[in-house]
Amino acid sequence: MPQSTKGVTFFNSKGISSKMLQYHEQRDLLSIE
Repeated sequence: MPQSTKGVTFFNSKGISSKMLQYHEQRDLLSIE
């Protein structure tokens, strides 16, 4: 289980702006690639 997924879930639960969530998702994709 990648920590990134846990972080995204945590942020989502917290209710952070979708913009921030997208930024984190992009970072995950870059990290994976």
